[in-house]
Amino acid sequence: MTEETRNAEQLGKEAGGRRRRKGLSLSDISGRTKIRVQFLEAIENGTLQDLPQSLYARGFVRRYLEVIESQDLWAEYEQIFRSIPEKGEPAESLVHYMPTQKGFQKVSKTWVFLFLFFAIGISLYMIWQQKDVMSGKMANVPTRTGISGDVSTPAEDLLQVSEAETADGAARPSGVDAVTAPEETLPVARTGDTTWLPGHEEGSSSQEPAARSGGLTIRATGPCWIGVNRDDGKRVQRTLNAGDTFEAEIDVRTTIRFGSAGAVSLTWKEKDLGSIGRRGEVVTIEFLPDGTMKRL
Repeated sequence: MTEETRNAEQLGKEAGGRRRRKGLSLSDISGRTKIRVQFLEAIENGTLQDLPQSLYARGFVRRYLEVIESQDLWAEYEQIFRSIPEKGEPAESLVHYMPTQKGFQKVSKTWVFLFLFFAIGISLYMIWQQKDVMSGKMANVPTRTGISGDVSTPAEDLLQVSEAETADGAARPSGVDAVTAPEETLPVARTGDTTWLPGHEEGSSSQEPAARSGGLTIRATGPCWIGVNRDDGKRVQRTLNAGDTFEAEIDVRTTIRFGSAGAVSLTWKEKDLGSIGRRGEVVTIEFLPDGTMKRL
């Protein structure tokens, strides 16, 4: 055994002891320096001749000493390298490179299906919401302020004029004028005056507020559409603007759908219910004659 070999073994043992005291394994150092474990073992065993040519061997030892913070041993290692004859070019790769990471990893099919299911659910929900908004915009029935919700007189009935009215000179509407006839010839329907109805007695108007005291009053503070469905088969659709009022008698089970809940306020049985939701929110409420209500 030569003097240089003996010194290399002693230095290797000293370096290995320092490494172990730091709690590092050869695999840890290999991961940091990318130097093969077999070359690190050669350094600690003192078999420097097993390392590649001197140029690379010096770099391996210097890097190893830096990781274990033992640069003070480098001067002695440098003397040993001067006495080791140079080797030819290595036949294999000198540095142990870590395997190349793939740019894209295979995505689990489960995650793909979950993503597609979530996207489809969101799309269906948005379509459903858009359908409700569009149905409110498509409502063509004009708003009538102050008319009870259960009095839904068709336009065809309003256009019919009795023979007595015709005899008095009332003109029968036709063509385009027929559409505006209810507003021009029946102002009483607009104002809520029902004294012209058969069987109406004098002084009954004073009792009207009492009859409607148990009704539902809907006041609009902004654009909103409503759909009223009664158990007796009557249905009403209205489009309300700010300042409009709609009244409905709750004498049977009644379901009302509000197209923009935040744009209306309710008064029922002389009790102010205030706002029932946010603007743009579609809300459905069930009203019963006994005074109970439930949001559906």
